[in-house]
Amino acid sequence: MAFNFNTTSLSSLQKKLDNFIVDDEAQEADHENQYEYFLGILHDVCKLVQESDGFAPDFEDITLEADRPRSKDSTHWTKRRTTQTPTSLAQINEAPPLTSRLSRFRGDVAVSASSDTPLANTIYEARCEITSNNIPSPIGLHRSPDDALLTLLSAGRYKNCTPTMQCFIPNEEDPFGTRREVFLPLEDLAYNATIDAGRKLVFVGDSERVKSFAWGAPGIGGEEYARMRAVHTLASHEWSGPMGLLSGGRLARGGEGSVGVWNIDALQTRGPKGKTRIGGKFDTEATWRDDPEAIEASAGSVADAVIKLEESDFSIARWHAHPAAPGVMLCTTRPYDTQNYSCLAIDLEHGGKTGARYLGHGGEVEQYYTSEGDPNVFLTACSDGYARLYDVRHPLPVLTLDSGNRTEGCPAAVLVHPDVIPSAYSFAPELPSRAEQKEQIKMWDIRAKSVVYELSTMNNSVVGMEWDAGQNVLFAATECKNMGRMGCTTEYRRAMIPRDQELGYEEKLESPPKQRDGGGDDDEEEEEDSEGEDMEDDDDVEDEEYQGRFWPKNANHAESHFGYLFDAGEHMLCSYAFKEHPDATVLPPYGQATLHSYHWY
Repeated sequence: MAFNFNTTSLSSLQKKLDNFIVDDEAQEADHENQYEYFLGILHDVCKLVQESDGFAPDFEDITLEADRPRSKDSTHWTKRRTTQTPTSLAQINEAPPLTSRLSRFRGDVAVSASSDTPLANTIYEARCEITSNNIPSPIGLHRSPDDALLTLLSAGRYKNCTPTMQCFIPNEEDPFGTRREVFLPLEDLAYNATIDAGRKLVFVGDSERVKSFAWGAPGIGGEEYARMRAVHTLASHEWSGPMGLLSGGRLARGGEGSVGVWNIDALQTRGPKGKTRIGGKFDTEATWRDDPEAIEASAGSVADAVIKLEESDFSIARWHAHPAAPGVMLCTTRPYDTQNYSCLAIDLEHGGKTGARYLGHGGEVEQYYTSEGDPNVFLTACSDGYARLYDVRHPLPVLTLDSGNRTEGCPAAVLVHPDVIPSAYSFAPELPSRAEQKEQIKMWDIRAKSVVYELSTMNNSVVGMEWDAGQNVLFAATECKNMGRMGCTTEYRRAMIPRDQELGYEEKLESPPKQRDGGGDDDEEEEEDSEGEDMEDDDDVEDEEYQGRFWPKNANHAESHFGYLFDAGEHMLCSYAFKEHPDATVLPPYGQATLHSYHWY
C-alpha cells in the first residue's frame, strides 16, 4: 500500500464541497437521500487523513488542508442534521440494590467494571450520595489540579448583574467543605479563571483585567483564611481569553494572535488590607453595573512578556493544558465568528508554534478534560452535541460519544479512570421541541462504547462539571431555566406524585426501590399523560395529593422518570459522592419553586 499522499486529493474534495454548498437542488436531493453525498465527502477526508497518519512525508500539510473543508462546511452539517430523529432509551434494567434513586439504568450493557475493580464497580452502579448548594446564576466551574479548591463563577445579586465567585474547600466529611463568596470588583462578569494551588491563589478575569484572591497561606499546611484576600490586579485588555499557569511561576492569558504572560512572584500586591492601588486609575464610567462604586479602580500590572502565535489570526477562546507536554495548550476559537473549527496544540514555551492539529469538531468546544489515568488522551465537549475522545498522537478522535442524540449541544463532559477503566460523564441540555430528550447526566463506559446510566439533574441544565478524583465526587453546576433574573420561578404546576412515593421517601426505604421498565416510548406516554391533565384549574386538589411540591410545565421528563421525585427550583451546585456503602437517605431537599410568580422585569 502506498503512503505518498499529498494535498491534491483534498483540493479535489474541497472543490466538490464548494459546488455542493451553492447548489440548492443538489442539497435537497441529498436531504432526501439522508445526506449520503455530503457525508461521503467528509468520510473521504477523514479516511485520507487516517491512512496518511504517521506515514506521509507531507502529513502536516495534509492535516492543515483537511481542516479547511471540515471547518468551512461544519456549519452546513450542524444546521441540516437537526432533522435526524434521536434514538429512544433502551429497556431499563433493574438497578443494583445500593444505587441512587436519582439514577436510571440502561439495558443490555456488558460493563467493564466488576467485583475485581471495587472503585469502578461503585461508580458503575451509581452508588452515590447527592447533596446540593444553592448558588447564583452559574457561568463556569473550575477545579485545582490537587482537588484542594473548587471555584464557581456566577452572576449574582440584583438582576444577576454582579460578578460573583464562590470557592469551596472540600474535606472528608463534606464534598463542599468550607464555602467562601466574593463579589468581584470587576467592571464586567467574569468568564475565565485558573487556580494556582501552590500559592493558594485564584485568578479571575473579565475582558479588561484579572484579579487574584488568596484562600490561605502558601504551602502545605498553611493557614486557611477566614475570608478571601485580594492580592493582585493585572491589566489584560489585550487578552480576554482563558488563563493558565506556565513553568517558573508564570500566569498566561490568551487573546487574538498572542498570549500575555506575567511573573506572579514579581507582581505588585494590593497590600495587607487589599486596598493598595496597582498601576494607574481604571475608568469605571462606562460600566453597565448598577453599583460602579463597587469596582476597584486599579489599572493593574502590565504583562511582563508577550508570546506571538505562529498563526497570527487565531483568537484563543478556550484552552486546556496538554496532558503530556508541559507548556503546550490545547486551544480552540469561536467558530461561529471565525468559521474556524480547529483545535490546535500550541507550544507556549517555544514561541507559540502550532505542534499538532485535531480535526472533527462541528461546533464550539465548550470544555476540555484530561485524566491522570491516561496522559495520552483528552476529551472535548462540543456544541454540536458530541463528546470526542482524542489520542494526542493522532489528529482524528478515537471515539465519538453521541451525548446529544444528534439534536442537542454538549456543554460539559469529564473523563475519569476509576481502577484504570476509561469512563466519561456528559450532559445534553433540553430541546423543547422533542419530549423524549431528558435533562440528565450520562455515564459512559468507553470500552463498551455505551451509556451505563443517567443521573438526574433535577430539571436543571448543566453549565459545567468537574471530577474530584481524591474523593470520587462528580460536581455539576446547574441552572434552573424557569428562574428569572429576579429570582422568581415561572411556568410551574402542582406535581403529580407517583403512587409509590405518596407516603414519603423515608417510609419507602423499608422496601427496595421500585425500578420502572420502559423505553423512550413509555417515557413519552408518561409525559403525555401528565400534560393531558388539567393542571391550571386544580384549586380543589387536596394538599396531600401533591404535598406542597410543584413541577415545571416544560419539564423534559415526567415525575415518575426517576425513582425519587425531585425538582431543584433554583440554581444549584450538585455533588454526586460515590461510596461503596452510601447512605440512601442523603438527597437534596425538594426545591422551593412556587405555583404562582410575578414578573418584576
